[in-house]
Amino acid sequence: MKYKRKPIEVEAIQWTGDNFHEFYNIMTSDVIHMKEERYLVIPGTWFVSVKSWVIFEEGQEYKVRTDEEFQRLYEQVSPFNTADL
Repeated sequence: MKYKRKPIEVEAIQWTGDNFHEFYNIMTSDVIHMKEERYLVIPGTWFVSVKSWVIFEEGQEYKVRTDEEFQRLYEQVSPFNTADL
């Protein structure tokens, strides 16, 4: 049998090296910090390099994906419901 990944909407932020405030607004400052001004460090000792994505799945912990992995696995969701058109 064949299976496909169920569509799951997630929140995600791409680490640019300059957007610490975006992560700070979602996580508490005591669980994230920057290292060497290039890496973001989050719970579970994840080191997030520039251009990588941090994914926030409801009820789960954070996941980190490279840009290539993220682009392959996820697509952007429309900010509005197309059924309302």
